[in-house]
Amino acid sequence: MSLNFNIIDVLEKQIVNMQPMIQSQDNKISFFLVFCCLPVSQLEHFEKMFSYLTLACLGKIVSILLVISWIFSIFVLLYGLYPKNKFEFINLETNEENYRKFLERDYKKVRDILSNKIKYVKIASGLILLWCAILVISEMIYWGVLNA
Repeated sequence: MSLNFNIIDVLEKQIVNMQPMIQSQDNKISFFLVFCCLPVSQLEHFEKMFSYLTLACLGKIVSILLVISWIFSIFVLLYGLYPKNKFEFINLETNEENYRKFLERDYKKVRDILSNKIKYVKIASGLILLWCAILVISEMIYWGVLNA
């Protein structure tokens, strides 16, 4: 009996300890979303840049890659915020064994949520890095540093 209570205590503490980590991943995703929405405030500059970029073949490819990586970054970030795992509620008339099984399932779900959020943050970081690199290349083409 005491072994089950120890397992129950450990599972409860693990679930509680993972909550701040999940929240920190959500905060990273929110920061990246704000970062991805910054170009919306610079729309006038991007209209000028895109009209110049679309004159050359390289510029068209760069502008298409820029838009695709930007939209895909936002999509991955929003998908990372969306809760996909449904949690079940425990019956109040449960015994110790059922409660332990419930906690084990709940722990696995919380662990999966955390690992998925970390995966989405990594994917979005790579996409945002690609997006920033393409943005730098397009700015260099726009300002004449690179000739397209």
